[in-house]
Amino acid sequence: MKQAFFLFVIFIAVSLSSGCSGNSEVGGQTNTQNATSSSIAAPAVGQSNTITSPAPGAGRPVLKFVPSPEDSQIAQATQNGKLYEVRIWKKHPKLLKVESTTIDEKNRSLSIVLRSAQVVNITTDRIPNVKLATADQFLKLVPATGTTETNTDPKKAE
Repeated sequence: MKQAFFLFVIFIAVSLSSGCSGNSEVGGQTNTQNATSSSIAAPAVGQSNTITSPAPGAGRPVLKFVPSPEDSQIAQATQNGKLYEVRIWKKHPKLLKVESTTIDEKNRSLSIVLRSAQVVNITTDRIPNVKLATADQFLKLVPATGTTETNTDPKKAE
């Protein structure tokens, strides 16, 4: 009887320890790959802050998000000699995400994604620092036309 109880305890211990391993495979992908999927949303509590985000152009830089003003997170990476930045707002009612790629010393290519799924692509020199810019500064760059994809230069529209 003691031997059966001892074997049962060992079986339970082995079952629990193998179920808690961090490298189990789900659907042919490891948990590490799932955590670094192309998701742009802010990581949940207890998860790693390192996620990947598709970058304009070739390749996918690894981005590490850090807290930023206005209840947002920002990540920066250099790719092909150009600064690539992604800023995500957690609770802003209109603005979801801004992706920025430097073109030259003054100009940036911005992709502004609204919660309404509208995406506005512009080139501007009005945003010198993506981390310190306010949500209102980005929203002022969005035309009020309601189109889903816009490629404009707000300086030319003035």
